[in-house]
Amino acid sequence: MKKVFSWVLVICMVVLMLPISGIVSGSEEVLTEIAYDVNKVTLSAPGTAYSINPYFTPVPNGVTDGSYKPGCLNDGVYVRPSFAQIEYLGIPYVNGKLVESFYIDIDLGAVYDLDQLSITWMSKDACYLVYGSQGGRVYTQIADQSNTTGGTTVTENSFGENVSARYVRIEVLGASNSNYFIIHELDLYGRQSDNQNVCETSLINVAPELTEAITLHYSAFINDEDATDVQMKFVFDGEEFFVDGVPGENHLYTFSFADILPQDMSKNIEAYLYTNGVLKDSLTTYSLQLYCEKMLAATTEADQALRALLVAMLQYGAEAEEYFTGVTDGVSDDNLNETMLGYLSDYDMTQAEGVVASPVQGTKDPNYTWKAATLGCYDTLQIRFKFTATDIENTRIQVADKIYTYEDFVVVGGGTYYLYVKGISVSSFDKTVTAMFLDDAGAQVGQSVTYSINTYVNYVAAQGESVVTDLVQAIYNYGCAAKAYVSALA
Repeated sequence: MKKVFSWVLVICMVVLMLPISGIVSGSEEVLTEIAYDVNKVTLSAPGTAYSINPYFTPVPNGVTDGSYKPGCLNDGVYVRPSFAQIEYLGIPYVNGKLVESFYIDIDLGAVYDLDQLSITWMSKDACYLVYGSQGGRVYTQIADQSNTTGGTTVTENSFGENVSARYVRIEVLGASNSNYFIIHELDLYGRQSDNQNVCETSLINVAPELTEAITLHYSAFINDEDATDVQMKFVFDGEEFFVDGVPGENHLYTFSFADILPQDMSKNIEAYLYTNGVLKDSLTTYSLQLYCEKMLAATTEADQALRALLVAMLQYGAEAEEYFTGVTDGVSDDNLNETMLGYLSDYDMTQAEGVVASPVQGTKDPNYTWKAATLGCYDTLQIRFKFTATDIENTRIQVADKIYTYEDFVVVGGGTYYLYVKGISVSSFDKTVTAMFLDDAGAQVGQSVTYSINTYVNYVAAQGESVVTDLVQAIYNYGCAAKAYVSALA
């Protein structure tokens, strides 16, 4: 089974300049302070569970000194009343760390070769990590203060050699169970880099495509004339797959991980992006289940059709995994809570549309016989026709505008063969498919057979409970929810 993916590579040209100020003497070397613009200091929270963002405490009424102002971060004053206070209220602590950390992001205005970061706290330091980025997309950790004890007011981070960044990110992990973080001074030292040409690689989008099969698309921009060999390596279920990037407009490259089996929705997919044989970026934890869960968490009351479709997908994957592998724990719908389960109710299979009452029509021919039609559940939902033919090598079958020949048939044995028909959209389970034998002149010979996925659904419903009932119900819910979603978009 082929597996394919997609990603995005971005390269930015940055030529902004910012004056350097302040010479600070160290014990063995002279450090140059970077006069960054405090208006380019931003706060954000990467977590989603609490929907709480950090903010600088507003200046109280009647206060005319520097207290609370973000501008105090680099005004050169290391004592009261010059300080900036950050509030991150409502986020609990576990084992001395915030459940959800927050970011202090600084745009230096140009790429700098960094030497040191020094933070002067008002009373006690915080635990934090420091990251650098040249283009603002891919961040690399450059310092670790995650285990500070809160017993000092100044923390210094010397970066060593070859640390260049325009964007500096401080991830604050906590401060003695307090949700107030008070900084007298946040000083960065370094020199503007001679090389302002920025080259970065980053994943910017992952999304599934639901047509007849499930495909995950990854997107990347590659604006690099030297990147002549762009590949993605995928590791899935113990196997490795290499895929060439498909270029599009505006330097967009795509990689597609196609034909995902429903029973594989919960399986992890690793992706590694290479240009000219050099690893540029990776995403090592991802799955279709994770995508659906993230989407569900981001939906609102206005997204009822989308919510139902996402739940239907996860339940379809879980039922397929149980049916085909016998696994019941750790399946794709395990993380659905009662509220999410309420987004979808079972559709009535006895009311399925597009049901064919008499599939076989026409005059019999002794050389060609339709034996059966059923549903095939693979990477796509397919209709499987079973037939016999006396001269199989010269047999031709037409379905819509496509003609199938001997190479397309699967041998069952005893003169019996299968024909699998794909191309049925997830939102078109009521679509009927007609197959007919052709003679040498291209005219129909013998009987035709017409079938649909919903014909099989209706058949299972009429049989009562069986080993396939839960799976078929999940398939039908998936198709109905997809059709409802398409209608809602229209």
